Parts: sequence; C-alpha cells; structure tokens
Amino acid sequence: KSSLGTIIVPTFTYDFCKSGVYDKKNSRSEVGILGEYFRKLPNVYRSDDPIFNFAIFGKDTDKYKGFSLSCFGEQSIFKKMIDNNVKFITLGTTDTGCTLVHYCEELLQVPYRYHKDFFGKIIDENSIQKECKIKYFVRKLDMPSMLSVPKIKEILIKDKAIKIYTLGSAQIGVMGAKEYFAS
Repeated sequence: KSSLGTIIVPTFTYDFCKSGVYDKKNSRSEVGILGEYFRKLPNVYRSDDPIFNFAIFGKDTDKYKGFSLSCFGEQSIFKKMIDNNVKFITLGTTDTGCTLVHYCEELLQVPYRYHKDFFGKIIDENSIQKECKIKYFVRKLDMPSMLSVPKIKEILIKDKAIKIYTLGSAQIGVMGAKEYFAS
C-alpha cells in the first residue's frame, strides 16, 4: 500500500448488462487501456460493482470497498468519492463527461432516466461466485436526454470547480468531486 495517497481508475464493464457475469480478475475494462493496464498491477483492488467498477491502489483503498445495491446510490463508490473529495483528472480533453453526473441525476431523479434491475453473478478475487442484483439508473431511450457536457463544463469553469491545463495540443482537467457535485 502507498502511504502517499490513493489512485482510482475506472474499469467499467458494461458487458455485465448482457452477460450477467462480472469476474473481478478477468473482466476487461471497457473504458480504455489505462484502466485495463492499471487493474492488472500488483496490489490493486478492483471494486465490486459489476458495471461501474474501479481499480484502486493506495492508503485509502478500504474506504471504497463494499457492494451497493445501486450503481449510483447513496452507498455507491460515487458517493464515497464525493465524501472523500477525490480529485478527478481528465487526460487529453476536458470536453468529455464525468460519470459522477449520473450520481447527481439519480439523486435528482431526472425524468429521462429510470431504475432497471440487472441480475447475474460476481466472481471475486478468490474465484468465489456470488449471485447479485444491482440497480442501474439507465436512460429512457424514447425520451431525449437533457445532459449537456458543454453546459456542465461552462458551469464548472464559472464556479472555478475545474482547473484546465494545456500539455502540447491536449487539455488536462482537474476537479474535486465535492466541487463538481456542488456545481
């Protein structure tokens, strides 16, 4: 374990919604090569959520353990990230969304999303299988979504909740979870 801090990298596995299987050791990250690389490193813990899971390394790993009945509910890792005011870093662009927005949408019960139950099994790091049911606040496909990443970015800049740096031709964004949530 690191004594300096904690790194949390998304390793989301949307395939669970179709296959009903989340294998913490073997299910590939579906959100980029960084998460796929990071989750395989020694002493990295992978969280239990079968859809929105994260690879975690560092002194506060235990704060992010545990299973929530809802991907974006009050016991979810997203709420824990707000409570601990983690810093989100976007690499290469600041024009992409932050998944934390879905926690906000669930909390506000936006009309263009609804809870859908997904059933399956989780295979833990010791190869033990457990049945699971998780709620995912999914988008209604027959209703337009009101989410606007450019508008969110504009609000974050106005509220000074995001710092944007330029590295070559790319942008790096840094924002605290509490500031993002408050904006």
